[in-house]
Amino acid sequence: MSRPVRPSKCGGKLQYDMHYYGCYALARAAGVRAEDALVLATASQYVDDHAYNDWILSDSQTGEGVLGIATAHHPLEAGVRALARLIDDDDSRLVWVPFHFLPGNEGDSFVERMIAREDSLLANQMLDHYLSLETLSAHREHALHLLGIGLHAYADTFAHYGFSGMPSPKNCVQADSIQITSVHAEGVLAYLAQKANEFKARWGDYPHLGHGSVLTYPDRPFLEWSFRYEDGREAVRNNPASFLRACEKIHARLGQFAQVFYEAAPGARSWDELRDPVREILQTDGPADERGAAWRAALARGAFGTPEDCPVYAPEKWNGIVEGFKAGSDGKAFLASDPYRFFVAAEYHRSFVLKRLLPGVGLLAA
Repeated sequence: MSRPVRPSKCGGKLQYDMHYYGCYALARAAGVRAEDALVLATASQYVDDHAYNDWILSDSQTGEGVLGIATAHHPLEAGVRALARLIDDDDSRLVWVPFHFLPGNEGDSFVERMIAREDSLLANQMLDHYLSLETLSAHREHALHLLGIGLHAYADTFAHYGFSGMPSPKNCVQADSIQITSVHAEGVLAYLAQKANEFKARWGDYPHLGHGSVLTYPDRPFLEWSFRYEDGREAVRNNPASFLRACEKIHARLGQFAQVFYEAAPGARSWDELRDPVREILQTDGPADERGAAWRAALARGAFGTPEDCPVYAPEKWNGIVEGFKAGSDGKAFLASDPYRFFVAAEYHRSFVLKRLLPGVGLLAA
């Protein structure tokens, strides 16, 4: 049975204020039409929220249905799976690697080359392919969904760099070395401590998986922090600076999309116009809901173009379409739906990354 999804607010991935609200705002500023920006941004965040690959059956008598594709594992689900000894290379190689920890292909060993790197050459080659006229033409029905998925994986390179999507000793960090170096209100620090405890309770002690050893710190835009890997490597992180670079690059890629997809991008804003309001949003202390509200407020006052109300992230609409299909709605209508197109795009993305992009540089991950 396919399970409903909701916005992911805990670790393992960049949070939904960036993947949905940030993506929507940058798309609108780049000249992407509002209805298309909504689909694109929803697909970008849905990557974090679709954690199951069960059969979605419309007719149990005839067997008509489609197979979903897991693009994430929630911490609670992952913890349960780990306790049941179900987490293995299949989970990491098929889910974490293509969707959240694109390998950076740096270093000498396979393990080192599988570590994600910020704004990596491979990540840009992936976007070059997705934004080519040939690919956009061949995949036009689900081009928005494919780009949303691709931008999710690309954005994650600016947060998850230095960690691998595969279980690896290179992911292990000395727990007492993690330090927050930026100044925050006591309430924010208490919130971070609470979330850290929740993360540990749900995730368990799996420091070799992704960035589990540093909790959700890589995914919080306002943090400046440092840590030391178990092997002695020192790391200093400035999330606001990294995320600002991510927004600049994503804005440019969305402008490229608009030029190819529409052949024009009227009303597009330059990055020079966006830099300051985006920087201000990224420095917003607080939980994801408050940071999402900051993106919406900036859109409403016209910081990204004509003032507009940004729709609240609502995966329930896509979930409802899936539930309707399971209840016996018309299969042809489901084929034209956003969730079905998301499944098609996710399947293509996973295959492209694991069977073409990585093997193209000699990386055989799956």
